[in-house]
Amino acid sequence: LKATAEQKGDLERKFVETQDQLEGKVAEAEDLASQVEKLTELTDGLDAVQARAQQADQLEAELAAAAEKNEQIWTDLRKEQITRKKLHNTVQDLKGAIRVFARCRPMSKSEIERGCVTSVEFLTPQ
Repeated sequence: LKATAEQKGDLERKFVETQDQLEGKVAEAEDLASQVEKLTELTDGLDAVQARAQQADQLEAELAAAAEKNEQIWTDLRKEQITRKKLHNTVQDLKGAIRVFARCRPMSKSEIERGCVTSVEFLTPQ
């Protein structure tokens, strides 16, 4: 009977220890389950970040292409401006030099009476 009581005591201690271990494992399992949920949320967030990163890479490539095209357009514009300037100068040369005409009037009676003199010589008599 004593041996049975000792066995009963040992079994009860083992039962309590096992029950404590079980409670610890249940708490650990609950903790792991919450960690799995957090990891799932993080994985979903990571997918969104990766999609954004891919989109950013694509936009950077488009920006680089646009910048290259812009530089090419500016280069073409400079060439065309030089060509236009040369053509404009050629047209001006073909038109001839700019001539300035001035109209001179004969001196009035009051100018002659005051003793003014003509500063312009006319090719034809007036």
